[in-house]
Formats: sequence, structure tokens, C-alpha cells
Amino acid sequence: MDDALYLLGFSPKLHLHNASHGTGRQGLNLPMEDPMAEVIDTNILTLLEQFGIEKLEVGPVWAWFKRIERADFEGPAGEKNLADIHWLTPRVIAHEKVVEQLSLQSAFYPARFGTLFSNEPRLNAFVEQFSDRLLSFFQRVKGKKEWGLKFFGNHAQAAMVLAEREGIVQQGVPVGGAKYLKLKQLQRESSKAKSEFFTATLRGAVQSLGSQFTEFITRPIHATTQEAAQGELLSNIAVLVSNDQSDQIVLWAERWNSTNPTSSGIQVELTGPWPAYSFCPSLTTESANENARRAA
Repeated sequence: MDDALYLLGFSPKLHLHNASHGTGRQGLNLPMEDPMAEVIDTNILTLLEQFGIEKLEVGPVWAWFKRIERADFEGPAGEKNLADIHWLTPRVIAHEKVVEQLSLQSAFYPARFGTLFSNEPRLNAFVEQFSDRLLSFFQRVKGKKEWGLKFFGNHAQAAMVLAEREGIVQQGVPVGGAKYLKLKQLQRESSKAKSEFFTATLRGAVQSLGSQFTEFITRPIHATTQEAAQGELLSNIAVLVSNDQSDQIVLWAERWNSTNPTSSGIQVELTGPWPAYSFCPSLTTESANENARRAA
């Protein structure tokens, strides 16, 4: 059998902790000078081992992986598997569940689904190459989770707001026949609502977010069919939030949706918390690719 190492991700080196002996960290002898010192529940570690998940220690970093048959992901059989939704779906779900569980234990860098290494020396070399970048990432996301904010625009609602501002309607009722025709024209000019109205509203939303949450990035806009029914996806933002700020971002989204949609035409959808996928630094270089997936 041609084995490969299926990579799940990276964590800082963790200290074992038996949760059944209490929830505190007493008696763990954690190095106080090590800001990355974190713990993992021994019960979780045992459970992971039962599913064949192993860890490779490379200095201050642990690489988490599972041994698989390379043919499952590569070659003719691999191409067939990756095109088979019935084969693919349970494995994607299993990958996400392991990543989620490890992210609950400590800062964690999740690997992309299907990332393979040919052997432990190659994985070891990869971790050594990027250990500084990984340690900086662990420090950045320690005690934090990613939340997603999607802003959906209703052009008809925005056009109505603009019409009220311009005196074309009052309390939703057109004022005069000529103004009614102008209202219909304004509703058709959805680009105007987006460029002149949505942009300003989104700018205000981002400024409001920035006043409470300092780490956020704009993600690519890819709306699903279900999301398209909510309106046009105008912006997709990922926010890195500390655990003690989770309630604040939930309240921010609830406050927005209770006060803004009728006055701006924009509704917010909040998702999360997730592992910090969007904040992972790139570990892809030409030299890294020599070690990573499809290594000979």
C-alpha cells in the first residue's frame, strides 16, 4: 500500500490536561515565559488517536495528520473519488469536525481538504520552513474565533429610501403622477442605489465594526442560490473576535437588522464562530510545494 500523510493542520505544542481531574491548569507546570503554552484534554487526544489521527512534533509546533492510501486522492481512482459527491461529502464533514475540535483546544491552523505529504521527513521539513509564520499566527488567533458578516442589498428598498429623500414619495406613497413615473425610473436604476447609496451605507457599517473589532478582512463575494434570494450580496467580511467579545458581535448584527434594513435596504447575516480560516497566512511557495501535496 502506498501511504500518504493526510494533513489536518498545525497547533502549538500542547500540554496534556486531564479534565476529569478538574477544569483548572494547576499542576501542569506550564512554562510561564512561554506565551504559546496551551493545553489539550487527554480524553480528546485519546479519541483522536482512536480515529487514527497522529501528531508530529517539530520544535514548538505540532502537525496533525492521518495515514491514508495515496490512491484515494490521486491518480485515476483519486480523480473519480473527488468527483463523487457521495464519497467526498462525509470526508469533508469529518475533516471539518476534526479541525473544529482541535480549534476548541488551542490556536489552530487548519489545512485545506486533501493536502497530502508523502512521508514524515517531508512534513517535518515543511513545518521547519514555516514555523515562525505559524507561531506568529498562533499568537494572533489565540483565544479568538472567526465570525462572518454578509451584507445583502435590496435595491427596491434602497430606491424607495432615495425616493423619500428626494420627495418623490411620502410614507411610501408617490406624490403626483409625474413623480410616480420618476419613482419607477429610480427603482429600475438599481446601479444608482448600489453605487451612491449602498456604498456609503457599507462604509458606515465598516467604520462601526472597526470601532469595536480591530481585526477584520473583506472576503471574496460568492453568493449561493439560497443567499441570492436574500438580495444582492454586497460585502462579505470576516472578523476575528476574542471569546469575551462574542456577545458583542452578535449584538452588533442584531442591532443592525433591527434598525437599518428599512432605512438602508441592507440586511446582515451573521455566521460563526469558526476556526480562523480567513486569517491563515499563506504557506504556499515553490519550495513548500515540493514538500506538500503530490510530492513524489
